[in-house]
Amino acid sequence: MDTQQKEMPLHWNKKAITDMDYARIMNLVGEDIGKSHVPPQSLHKLYLFAANSKKYRPQGIPNNYVTLNSEIILSNEENQKQLVKIVLPQNIHGKNDISVYSLLGLACIGAKEHDVVYVPYNKTNQKLFIEEITFQPEKEKKFNL
Repeated sequence: MDTQQKEMPLHWNKKAITDMDYARIMNLVGEDIGKSHVPPQSLHKLYLFAANSKKYRPQGIPNNYVTLNSEIILSNEENQKQLVKIVLPQNIHGKNDISVYSLLGLACIGAKEHDVVYVPYNKTNQKLFIEEITFQPEKEKKFNL
């Protein structure tokens, strides 16, 4: 195992979500169990994240956490930047929309602004920096997104 892989453990207990996001994610996982287009390991990882993350009421989650429908700017080690929006799979509508089932979506959901996240890519782990949360629904009091 290379050293980058040793840095990657998913510390679910350091992540946080809202009660509403928890319910949405658990409902999604429950609906998708046994569906051939959803890999079991994606379901398992998303379940572990939701079950073990700190929960907040939507009005109480700090503004520096990535929640569902948050838009964030990521940068890699070459300082290339990308805007992404973390969404449920049925809400993918644009090129910047990233499913919570994806490795990138799972790495970012529940993380904090300025966190470093690791995403498996080509047998290594790509190190990404969450530079900024440009939109968080809860901060804008948009609890129905």
